[in-house]
Amino acid sequence: MPTVNSDAQPSANADKVRTVFASFDFSRQPAPTPLDQVLHELLAPYLANEPGPDASGCLALLPVQTGLGKTHSSLGLLIEQMLAQVQRRIEDPSASVWRLIYITDSIDNTRHARDKLLELIDAQTVDGQLRFSTEQRAWLKAQVLYLPSQANQLESCSDELVHELVERFAGADRKLLAQWAEFRRLSLMARERRELASALRDNLQERAQAIHKTLLKEIQTCLLERQRRGEPLTSSREQTLLDQFLPAERLRRGEAHVLFMTTSKYLHGCDHALGKYQPLLDLQGQLLLIDEIDRQSGEILKLLVRRKAVDLIEVMRTLHANLGVHHLDNGPLYRDIARRFDELAADLRTFAEEWHLDCAYDVENLEELQGPLSLFSDRSYTHVHSLKHAFSRLQHDEERQKNLIQVLERADGELLPLDEDAFSRFLNGADQLFQRFIRLMEVAVYQRQANARHSEAEGARERYLDSQRQQVIGSILSHYNLRGLIEPVREALASHALSPTRQTQAREQRSYHGRGFKFIEVRRHADSQDTVAAQLSGLRCSPSGWLAELVEGGAVVLGISATAEAQTVVHNFDLHYLAQRLGSALRRVDGAQRQRLHEHYQQRRDYADRVRLEVAFHSADEVWLYDQLLLWRRVRNPGLELDRLLGGEEDCTYQRQQLSKLLLALQRFAASPDNRYLLVLRNSFRSLQNDELRAFVEDCLQRWSPARRVRVFHEVNAGALRADVYDQVLEVLHHTLDKVVVFSSYNTMGTGKNPDYRVGQPADRETLVWVGTGEADFRAADIDALYLEKPTHLLPGDETAPDSERLIRLHCTLALQERDELSVREARHWIRRLLRNDTRQLLGDYYQTRDYPAAVWRIVEQAVGRTARTACKRRQILLLADAELRELLAADDRDPRLLSHEYLALRERAGTPSTQQRAALQERRCLNLAVRHTENSRQYIRSLLKHLYQGDEATIAAWEGLRRQVLTQPALAAEPVEQALLYLQLPGESAEGYAFSGNPEHAVADLCFFSGLKRPREVSARAAGLPVLMANRQVREHFIANDFACHWPASPWLLNPLVFQAIYQGAVGEQAARAVLEAQGLQWQPLPAEHYERFDALVEYRGQRVLLDVKHWRGAQDSEAQELEAWTAKIRRVGAALGVRKVIYLRVLGPAGQSVRFCDEQFRGCPPEQATVMDWPALLDERTGQLLEDNLIEFLTWLEANA
Repeated sequence: MPTVNSDAQPSANADKVRTVFASFDFSRQPAPTPLDQVLHELLAPYLANEPGPDASGCLALLPVQTGLGKTHSSLGLLIEQMLAQVQRRIEDPSASVWRLIYITDSIDNTRHARDKLLELIDAQTVDGQLRFSTEQRAWLKAQVLYLPSQANQLESCSDELVHELVERFAGADRKLLAQWAEFRRLSLMARERRELASALRDNLQERAQAIHKTLLKEIQTCLLERQRRGEPLTSSREQTLLDQFLPAERLRRGEAHVLFMTTSKYLHGCDHALGKYQPLLDLQGQLLLIDEIDRQSGEILKLLVRRKAVDLIEVMRTLHANLGVHHLDNGPLYRDIARRFDELAADLRTFAEEWHLDCAYDVENLEELQGPLSLFSDRSYTHVHSLKHAFSRLQHDEERQKNLIQVLERADGELLPLDEDAFSRFLNGADQLFQRFIRLMEVAVYQRQANARHSEAEGARERYLDSQRQQVIGSILSHYNLRGLIEPVREALASHALSPTRQTQAREQRSYHGRGFKFIEVRRHADSQDTVAAQLSGLRCSPSGWLAELVEGGAVVLGISATAEAQTVVHNFDLHYLAQRLGSALRRVDGAQRQRLHEHYQQRRDYADRVRLEVAFHSADEVWLYDQLLLWRRVRNPGLELDRLLGGEEDCTYQRQQLSKLLLALQRFAASPDNRYLLVLRNSFRSLQNDELRAFVEDCLQRWSPARRVRVFHEVNAGALRADVYDQVLEVLHHTLDKVVVFSSYNTMGTGKNPDYRVGQPADRETLVWVGTGEADFRAADIDALYLEKPTHLLPGDETAPDSERLIRLHCTLALQERDELSVREARHWIRRLLRNDTRQLLGDYYQTRDYPAAVWRIVEQAVGRTARTACKRRQILLLADAELRELLAADDRDPRLLSHEYLALRERAGTPSTQQRAALQERRCLNLAVRHTENSRQYIRSLLKHLYQGDEATIAAWEGLRRQVLTQPALAAEPVEQALLYLQLPGESAEGYAFSGNPEHAVADLCFFSGLKRPREVSARAAGLPVLMANRQVREHFIANDFACHWPASPWLLNPLVFQAIYQGAVGEQAARAVLEAQGLQWQPLPAEHYERFDALVEYRGQRVLLDVKHWRGAQDSEAQELEAWTAKIRRVGAALGVRKVIYLRVLGPAGQSVRFCDEQFRGCPPEQATVMDWPALLDERTGQLLEDNLIEFLTWLEANA
């Protein structure tokens, strides 16, 4: 039986490459356009090297206008990279090959891009000659692979193919064949009867997916069994069948490396006969082209939130019951894995004992609660209970052997003891253990794969192990009797790019985008009356964090979209966050490149005197609307009649106003002799669903256009596009001279449907002009008129899945908080409303943020791009818009060089922006940023101190770096790239300081900044005593020698109040004390790591050592009794460990004339000769900065006297 030998493929492929391209001249390339050149400049440094573990990734954004040739240039880049792989293979047959992957959310656009690449391979020329020979074209095209969804792939299979696959691999399963026959019957019905297509579509998709899944499982089971027996995997005939059923088979055999797939497919992976290809596990050497990149943010978000929720309580009990009892295989395949799970098992035992996991959990008063019981956390500082002013107590009832949860009221602002809100602490601990388990599983899978590759005995059996990741997960979990967790683990690992060797950095965890959020809903078990589940869902990271992981994993990512740089975090990735996290790996088009692209656009779309852009903003005119209605139908009360047509169940004022604006725009279009193709973009179709109302609109149109028929296509939504309704629109435009009006929505046309049409009538072509370069091409023309309703309802969701919609909007809330569009308090208010399913006010609140206008600009820019696909234009383009858009568009002050003619015309006609409104929005953002950065700093400092006191060397280095940064850069002229959370931004002009009120170490949400403050406090150099300290020559010289700031220049970025209080003031005082003491002959020594930060230094003088603690603001006498007790314990512990008996508490600045105080270790006054502690009230005079010598002499005398 002829068989397929996969091991022979790389060698055979290399030989064929050398043969096919033996005479190819790689140096001859098509003349590059300016866009090609910019693409090369952005990506060349990252694509020049061979893929490998040390290769760097990047994210390059290409935000150029529609019509400039983004897709053509991007596909040209793919061809050049294909040729680079060919050249590399010829020089070194063993060289690694780049994976070239194109993704977007639209199936049609994915297929269209694949087809365009194949056409370009056939048609590309150099110096007027075809670039590739017939054989070369065939080889290049064979490398290109389109990977559809399972359902779409099955739909394309012939009846004969499926029957033969079932016979060969599934034992001619009659049930499976019957399912296939029923599917084919329904598919034929849907094709023959269009009216049924939409109704049957979802059912057909589900059936196709189920059949594909069943057949795939049979195939994989059969082949894996052959593999275990050491038999050939397939015959030549079987491999041919599999290639048709599973396109990724060619990828598995190394016969293709240019992949086209949807974004969903990219996240979920591509099945082949031995497992699944996961692009997210193959980032090194991957060039990823993301078309419509801003739109993919929302698509990725929808995919990430669709993971099935897990019951945290059940998971904890399952892990605890099994990890400590069952054991992993001790063979070489599992080397270095078991110990990791043993450590987790030990921590689970401790957790189980503390929280009594051996007993069930119940909420005593669950049915009495006013709303659902749910808890939210961003795993940092935003924690919200669904019930306002409530907390959840968790107590163990020993007699009943039950863990009882009580939901209790608390007073507004009341702080709870830790043991009171125990249920939240239990859930947080459980979540941390579960996330750790998932991470361990990822490490374990990689480790097992690495072990298999190094095991000669297992080498052959594990040949395809990279493709069998799902089996590896199942194998590890089966050893531990955890098969019930296979699906949750697979889901958790499936859509993320983390490698086991990369440690999550602290700076990633300081941002929501890096740490994600968790949402826990407590509910009764479906089949139990007195036990509850804690259903956990959420995000491990945001889409922006996900994209950053791709780059850090080594992928070279090119993001393509006219609105790739849209400054909205709700409808795009967070570019500000990506810039901070990726640094230079985020590649943006610079000023010179923008200018070159602008000039290129002017040539490609040279409107000059050939095309007029007519812009009109339409306001509501209800009197005129009544007149139009009366011309159509004589009624006594036109207002009531309109309300009836518009629904009439409630006040229809808004709908009447929208209708009047729409009809005014339609009148303008209908009366224009130069325009025939109008696209109306609205927020929804609801107001025009009445047949009578549609008849009224159509009557008006025909009355306003007596010379030409007007064809109207209502409700062209996503379903209509799937049913090919838009093809009917294009046919009318091609075959007639009628005017056409298409009613659609922003969401529908945002899917990327191409609205340009083939020009079929000579009279139509005569009204068109060519505005492009090269020879005129009148085969296709664009939309020539557009009406834009003001976009509303811009908070995304998922109407088909309420749980997913809530998670999506929780993400939006945190993303807005991260960009300081919402304050910490506002974000908590939003989250509580979402937990209670009360979202009525959220949209109005969103309109008050700066994200909303940015989202509108993006939507409008995308919409006008629908008119700009070809260089064949009508002499007049009508841009008609809702007057309510005027103010929003006027506020757009972005660089015009990468904006289209049409968008700029709208923006210029809108007028000038309101500077007052812009200033108010900026001040709001600065206030929110100040609170958020202060809170982030508090979390960061708390985390560092926790590890500092454990003597962690890396943390000590980080702490020292932090202190040095604030000492050298307390004020900055621009936003810092590193450690931005240490600073806040002033809302107005630069200054040397600012005022705030509140306690930054506690109630951060209650902090107030900048103006109108009660009991203001100051952050400035003066407040830190820096001018006084600089009056001391020794201190000043020390600061200059170490590059510490000697003053604060007026700056827009200054230290936030917590960093100022907790780090800067102490660091300034410590360095000032060091400068003075060293100048007096004392030696300053750092403490050993295990005692770091317990005191500031060891000071030695003539052989005598003393512990020193610098208090910049107060002395020991100012401290509370409880604090003094802690100091006493610290003195005993550290002094005993270091063999030091004496401690000095030193205040740097203070009034002259205060005497030194001597104390015992319990801070009771005593004679100097009996003293352990010296309280030094002032080293320097607080007015002059000069040394107070009497205190210094007394210190030295005390030290020597007790030698």
